[in-house]
Amino acid sequence: MRIALATTALLLVASPCFAQDKAAIQALEDKLATAIKAGDGDAAAAVYAEDAVLLPPGEPSVSGRAAIAKYWGGMGGLAEIQLVTTDVQPMGSDHAREIGTFAGKTKGDAPMSFAGKYVLIWEKQGDNWLATTDAWNANE
Repeated sequence: MRIALATTALLLVASPCFAQDKAAIQALEDKLATAIKAGDGDAAAAVYAEDAVLLPPGEPSVSGRAAIAKYWGGMGGLAEIQLVTTDVQPMGSDHAREIGTFAGKTKGDAPMSFAGKYVLIWEKQGDNWLATTDAWNANE
């Protein structure tokens, strides 16, 4: 009985923190989307830890903030992109797993729409959340 009460109390105290972290992570996703849309690799990479890894579909892994800046900057920007945090689950006191969706449209004479889902692992460093692992794939 004591364990059940302690667990319930812990969940009640921790729940607002998780909600705040979800809002904080969505704000970071908004910054990332803005940077990717603009083709600003340095601004996009600022969301990631120094030793972060991207796992893009059908491509080799991209390791480290400098390589991530080059990857996102090399996309040339997009006409539209939206990243939506759908779930954030804590993984201990300083890590979280995020699941989300993305949708957008490429630039050019024949723009193409795209949509998919992603998973990120976040690490809290001081007061900041930084992405450490980022994997995604398209819905089609």
